[in-house]
Amino acid sequence: MHQQKWFLSGFQVTELISASYLPLTFWIFPRIAIEQADRDAQWSVLVAILTSVFMAWIHTLINQRFPTLTACEYTNLVYGKWLGKFFSFCYLPVYLAFTSICVYLFITAIKPYFPSTPRVVLEIVIFLVATRGAWIGVETLGRISSIVHPLTLAAVTFIFIFIMTQSNHFWLPHEIVSLPLTLKGALHILPIYLGFSFFLLIGPYYNHNKRIAKWYPLISVFISGFVILVAFFAVILNLGWEGTRTLSFSIPFVLQLIRIQGFFVERLGILIIVVSTAFSILFLAIHIWGISSLACQIFTNSEKHYKYWVIPVSASGVIIASLIPNEQMIFDIINMIMVPASVVLLLIIPFTTLLIAMIRRIKTEPPPSFNFEGDRPQR
Repeated sequence: MHQQKWFLSGFQVTELISASYLPLTFWIFPRIAIEQADRDAQWSVLVAILTSVFMAWIHTLINQRFPTLTACEYTNLVYGKWLGKFFSFCYLPVYLAFTSICVYLFITAIKPYFPSTPRVVLEIVIFLVATRGAWIGVETLGRISSIVHPLTLAAVTFIFIFIMTQSNHFWLPHEIVSLPLTLKGALHILPIYLGFSFFLLIGPYYNHNKRIAKWYPLISVFISGFVILVAFFAVILNLGWEGTRTLSFSIPFVLQLIRIQGFFVERLGILIIVVSTAFSILFLAIHIWGISSLACQIFTNSEKHYKYWVIPVSASGVIIASLIPNEQMIFDIINMIMVPASVVLLLIIPFTTLLIAMIRRIKTEPPPSFNFEGDRPQR
């Protein structure tokens, strides 16, 4: 059990959570929605967002129930040492592959801006910068996310709303054609939230006594849900159903439609590159820290020496990303592995853990009070 650390503010916690998911399928989710749900694509996106609210509430209840424990510690408490470690270990290979795929997709999206730079060079550079971020710890990542994520959110929201205004078509089907297809589409969109489990690792790092503490994850999914809907409508209204279905990377294609006359720049390409690169590196650093911390807890029962795991985790990520031959393999991995993994890791394991903890009345209590100003972790 940890001594309560309390060195992340509520805003930093919200921004850290928000920066820990979305990149896996954000560049391609409109195509996935249409492929799986056809004319019910917009409803499948909405169902996925509503599912994320349920997911966030489960994670919130777990962290509120075990405020002084991280994911590995409370699973050991609920399931027992070996079964608990097994459930914790299930996250490692999935999240390692998931972060590598996110880097591959991001580089594919920005590669047209760097046509002469080999892909492996871009992968190594991104992992090197992210490794440094993971090395300096979650407190610094919280500070960085409180700057990077709001800027990214503002830029992305402005860009996609502007793209929506360029469309000459503002009609979408307003009736559900097939409920099974809608649910199938929502299931295949769910991997966009893979990464949210990072929230379970930072329980001891923020104050649970505040009333608003239970709203941090919900605020995050509400904001991300708005961004997802705006991006989806921007794509559909400009490309239509068949155009979106045909293009593998519909989001980057739609971004090329930006034309702003008489603005600071003719195109916002450089702004897109800057904010998306900063966000992607922050996202990668968060998960390198998270994977390293979780691995350290599983194998040493402590997170104090997580830095020993940072470089091996980063090196493994580079290797995995460089071994991916093409985009089609990415789509196959997402459909065959990441979709069921998302259901298990985001919904089934957390819900089962919470249910067993409630039945067995297992919980830990936070300390009664603390002085937030100047408080720092006790290593």
